[in-house]
Amino acid sequence: MQKIEETFNNTLNMIRNKEVLASKLSEEQKLVLYRYYKQATVGDCYVEEPDIMDYESYVKWKAWMSVKGTDKETAMKEYICHYNLLLQMYCLTTYFDSNHSL
Repeated sequence: MQKIEETFNNTLNMIRNKEVLASKLSEEQKLVLYRYYKQATVGDCYVEEPDIMDYESYVKWKAWMSVKGTDKETAMKEYICHYNLLLQMYCLTTYFDSNHSL
């Protein structure tokens, strides 16, 4: 578990430093990363369902609720995998080389 946490934290640092990737992501792609980030760092969603009129809060809540019950390690792995898929999609380098595995 310690290795996956280290990889997860490195991935978070990389995405914070890759503004070029963040600027290309669709809202849906951002929500995929968001839901796994929240599940990995906080756990199951404890927030009450926001009013649909507060659209941004509502879609974030809905995304996070969609992974309810996912354990921390799986959420971190999913975040890392989705991040790497997005890097490949936009022809940027991936975090993992052939020597890394989840």
